[in-house]
Amino acid sequence: MTTIFILQSVHFHVPGNHLSAHAAKASADIEAASLVNAMLEWIELPQDAKPETWEADLLRARKARAEQMACDDPDDLGDDDGDIWITELPLVGGPATSATSTPTLPPPEFTYERWRHGGWYVYPTRWPNGGCGCVSNNYEDKKWRIACDPRPFEEQPTFKTRAEAGLAEWHFVQTLAIPNAGQDDRAQSEGWCLIENGNLLAIEADTEHGVFVRDGVAYNNEAEAYVKQKAAEGSAYHIAALARVGQPG
Repeated sequence: MTTIFILQSVHFHVPGNHLSAHAAKASADIEAASLVNAMLEWIELPQDAKPETWEADLLRARKARAEQMACDDPDDLGDDDGDIWITELPLVGGPATSATSTPTLPPPEFTYERWRHGGWYVYPTRWPNGGCGCVSNNYEDKKWRIACDPRPFEEQPTFKTRAEAGLAEWHFVQTLAIPNAGQDDRAQSEGWCLIENGNLLAIEADTEHGVFVRDGVAYNNEAEAYVKQKAAEGSAYHIAALARVGQPG
């Protein structure tokens, strides 16, 4: 069974939560260190966090933030707290819908379990990257939202109740289950594709279209950055493709 590493973070009182999936722990550690450095920059400290020490660096940043806020314990910071954590999960299941299947109906009811940051896990909702559903009203306006909504914070829908948010998240997740995302004409027309690299899918520049190819050199890092940028902007197609990275081809 394939294992993936889900990286999540809450920045010092910056709206929105980071969520990314990684095929390897080393990749998650690298991104975790960059997130710690973003926190260190926010509190005007040297950005010297490293992948091999990011957890200790995070604790240092949280303690410094607590001192700035005249708080004895970082756990008492509330909305001014920051945290980063990695969850190792088996990758299970597959797309909820396909081009020829009947759309899956939502379950008759959802089960909720308290989340460490004030929200609620939502079962049986499961994101394409294996992450569990989660909703929260732990925001200044106290409105319910999809906690890991990848869309810009100001564009995220809000809901009156936990149940409404849970159902909306389930429907949103279904839109992410796009068959063959990253291995079709759309990806190629944008100059990138998902190909097998060591039997696992990876984003690479499409050499036939040449968007990310110059002087015969394929810039795979630029292709990957493009897909991540489109996903961050809320593109369901690119989110679905990104969720397939690191999976068996």
